[in-house]
Order: sequence, then structure tokens, then C-alpha cells
Amino acid sequence: CCVAGMSSAQVSAPCNGGNGRSFRFHEMDWVGLDLDHTLIQYKLEAVESLVFEVSVKFLVHRRDYPRKLLDLSFDCAFALKGLVIDKSQGNLLKLDAEAKVERAMHGFRVLTREEITHLYGNKKLEGFWGASTQRFFPLTSYFERPMGFLVCSLVDMGLYNDGDSVTRDLLDSLYSNFSSWDGGSYFPALREDPLKYVHKLPAVRKWLLNLRKKGIHTFLLSNSLADYVNLLCNASLGEDWTSLFDVVIVHARKPTFFDKNEPFYSVTFSENGQSVVSSTPATSLSMGHVYSGGNVDFLVRFFESVRAVEHGAGHRVEICYCGDHLVSDILVVREMMQWHVVAIVEEVSELHDPKEDKGTQMWGSFFVTEHGFPSFWQRILAEHATLCVSSVSNLAAYPVDHVFESHEGAALWLPVSGLQNGRQTE
Repeated sequence: CCVAGMSSAQVSAPCNGGNGRSFRFHEMDWVGLDLDHTLIQYKLEAVESLVFEVSVKFLVHRRDYPRKLLDLSFDCAFALKGLVIDKSQGNLLKLDAEAKVERAMHGFRVLTREEITHLYGNKKLEGFWGASTQRFFPLTSYFERPMGFLVCSLVDMGLYNDGDSVTRDLLDSLYSNFSSWDGGSYFPALREDPLKYVHKLPAVRKWLLNLRKKGIHTFLLSNSLADYVNLLCNASLGEDWTSLFDVVIVHARKPTFFDKNEPFYSVTFSENGQSVVSSTPATSLSMGHVYSGGNVDFLVRFFESVRAVEHGAGHRVEICYCGDHLVSDILVVREMMQWHVVAIVEEVSELHDPKEDKGTQMWGSFFVTEHGFPSFWQRILAEHATLCVSSVSNLAAYPVDHVFESHEGAALWLPVSGLQNGRQTE
């Protein structure tokens, strides 16, 4: 897609995401947000270092990997979000717009073009469209990015002998630390000092209030556990954070939230902040409540019922969702739901300020290949996102009735329709 501030970027196909040339929040009935790396803005170096640390501890103490892993010094700047792990080879890959391998590493050794061609040919990765497959695992969020450095370290240490077993252990290390509020090593560290890992966000709080003052309903839709959501939102937005949303959904299990028929369960918080989840499925949703689980069909019917009460039946409900996960928040939401998608892509800041370059010396830019052509994820964003922005805090700097257009600056990038070869057509 035509990317502001990067004239070298070229496009192989026109963008067709969202509204095309402009977007207006005040035209939405509902605006939803993901939690991690969207509503909540993490201090990346601190939280990625923690994810790496707890993952290594899991491998050593729960999977009997050598204790020398504990001596590894994590390089937060090594991997790029969006890289793909080839589980069978232990390679780390960067893809171009057609899902062909542009760069690759085995351990910390850069593969030659001849080696890449021998392993992958000059064709797209078979069966890969963005989500994890039996062979390929994409690092689609900042929680997964440390796995790139860890895989390369395991290869160089001679510990990547059975790719299926090793990658299963790596995924188990993430699951064990994120699936139980009382288990693992990750949540205890956040409970001890949440502001070591997340920013306070008074501007975002004000923006959410302004949305609601304009008659726009807000919802939070997160995969995170209720207690974790409560901890981070208390720290970032204040103890009355639930009042910023018309409805809150936790432990949503995206992307299956969008194609399964799981029930909702009501959630309340005790005086000490612990969540209490009802054992009985909810038969309806109510404004101002918190729920766990659920499914999108039930949620949309609720949105439609609210719209019918306020404006009468027969009107399309306009829904916008803001999220960072390249697959479950962006690609899946747009393809399955046709909602407006605001992609939270921290790397957008590099397009407007070279000092904010989130690329690496090895991998280059998140958005383009070394020859200036679109990367795989730039193409996904161009095809599925209505608006790309580096953070919700940047959105909060604009009035609710602002019209976002493709020429906006200040870390905003709006994919537009009618783009060919990197140039906008009138």
C-alpha cells in the first residue's frame, strides 16, 4: 500500500480496506477495543524481557532444558514482529507480499539466497495465509516476538533437534504463563508492580469518555483473564475503568469467538478486586456489565437491540474494532465480520519519524522488503485495515468527529482504495 513517508514502497495490488479514503469515529454506533497492546500500552522492553525470562524458566524447570539457558541475555531489538518460525527447520523467516521468503536466519546465521531458494523455492509458503499452520508459526504480537530470539538461541546451542517438540515446548511456555491467574511467573510480576510494565493513559480515558458523550457506545473485547484486565485497567485508566465501557468481554478466545457458539458468563469483581464468574450462562447481555467467553453472533444481536431501542429497527449497526493482533484482531475481524478495523501497529511511527524506526539491522522495516516492496504484513494491513495507527494514545489526540484521511501525519496511516504501484489514483 502507499505508505506516507516511504516513497520507496511499491504496491502489487490496490488496497480495499474499510471505507477507502476517509474514516470517521462519530459515524460508528459501537467502537470496540482489544486490551493488550491496544487499550493498554506496554513498556515494550520491560514486558518482552519478562516474557523471555518466564519462558526460559519454564523450559528449564518444567521441560528439563539445560540450565545454561538461564544465562542467555535477551536482545529486545533482535526480532521483528511478523517474522515466521519454520518449525521443521528452526529457521526464522521474513516474507514479502506474496508470502515468499525474503530473508531467513538459522540460529544467528543469515541464510544465503541460494540456501533460501533450496529450502523454499521461489514461491509462496505452502498453506500459509497469516495464521499458524502445522509447519509455520508467525510472531503476530509483541508477546510472541521474544520467541524469535529464543528459537535462534536454541538452534545455536544445539538444542533444536526435534522441531515439533521444541516449538510445542515454546508454545506451552506461553500458555502456562498466560492461562492461569494463580500459575506461572508472568502474572505475579505484573501484580507486584503493574506500572513497571504499563503506562498510565489519561488521554485515552478522556477519549473514551468523549466517544460516549457523542453517543457512541464502547466495548472491550479481550482474550485476557478478568483479573488481569482489572489489574491493568486499574493501573492505566483508574479504578472506575468499567464506567468507560458499555459492555466488557474478557477471556473471549479470539479468533474462535467469531465462529463458535460459546455462552457468555457474567463477571463481577469483589472488594479486593478478584473476579467472580457466574456458573450459569447468561441468557442476555446488559449495558454496564462484564462478561466472560461468549460469541460474536450473540454480541451483535445485543448491539442491534440497543440500536433498535435508540434509533428504531431496520438500520445497519456500524461497528469499529481496534486491535493489534495481526490475525485475530485484524485479518479475521475484517474477513469474517466486515467490521471497520483500526489496526494498532506501533511500527507506523517509523513512517513519519526515522528516529522511531522499529526495524532491526538484520530484518529491516516491518513494512517493506530490502528492495522497497511491500512485506507480507503490509499487504495484510492494506487489504484489511480501515485505519492504521501507532497507538490509541495517538487517536486520542484527535477530536471524535475528526475525519481521518490518507494524508494525515503524526503517526497515522490510512490505507486507501485506488492505489497502484505506490501512487494514489484519483
